Amino acid sequence: MTSDTWKLITLDWDKFSWHKAYKIIKFIFNDRQDITKIKVYSSPNLDGYHIYIYFDHWLEWSEVLKLRRKYQDDSKRLINDFFKTVSSEKMVMFRDKNGKKEIFMYEFWPTRFEMPSHITSKIHAPMLGTK
Repeated sequence: MTSDTWKLITLDWDKFSWHKAYKIIKFIFNDRQDITKIKVYSSPNLDGYHIYIYFDHWLEWSEVLKLRRKYQDDSKRLINDFFKTVSSEKMVMFRDKNGKKEIFMYEFWPTRFEMPSHITSKIHAPMLGTK
């Protein structure tokens, strides 16, 4: 990663239902053609999701901020990052909080965007907008 360009955007979605998260992930894939994959983790406190969006080219910091806002990143993180000047301090995601760690859930690709059967079998299909 160079000084102010990025190939990864992190989003912190607190108090999001899986239904809402899934809808936004679908929106993100439809919004951009330059995404290589999206990884989804449960947040350490199990009250939301950590989203990692990987791009196939470098993005300028101003574009990263616009996309994070568009994709509903935590507004407090956005405000804090807006004023930071050191790259290593930007987009910090707490993967470990009070001894709890984020938990990997799933990885989506643009060519194979579908809900895994082990998730859809435990959730009522109409909640996901799938059949």
